[in-house]
Amino acid sequence: MIYRIHADELEHPEFLRLAQNFYKDSGLPGTFKQTHFIVSWQKFFELEIGAIWVSTRGELNTIHGAIAGLCHPDLYDGELVVQELFWYVEAEAAFSDSVRLYTCLEDWARTKGAKRLNMACVCNKHMASLRRFYERRNFRPVDVSYFKDLS
Repeated sequence: MIYRIHADELEHPEFLRLAQNFYKDSGLPGTFKQTHFIVSWQKFFELEIGAIWVSTRGELNTIHGAIAGLCHPDLYDGELVVQELFWYVEAEAAFSDSVRLYTCLEDWARTKGAKRLNMACVCNKHMASLRRFYERRNFRPVDVSYFKDLS
């Protein structure tokens, strides 16, 4: 089952476990700070600029996947865009759940009136398969981000 979560579900242990796993597996710099993550998303929900969908499985509806996006005006041209902030599905989940989560985000972007959907791809073991997924859906690569620790 896939559904859009609300602010009161941000502290659900299964969702937070998934968020932490995404952060760990993605190789992003810094440290995952749970409180900051929750407070930020509460604000995005309050402003009606953010949305998160989760995928569940089994009789207990265990969360095993999620996708999130932020809707905002593009800095350069002012057009409304949706930026995917994370997309993570545990290994044992079906590929179809990944696609269904993606479809929720794209549908939301269209509903919000966004002109573009920006999807990210972290440099990890899923990079090649994500590139194929994006290209089949008419995405084109635009940039690569580099991080340097300054501490």
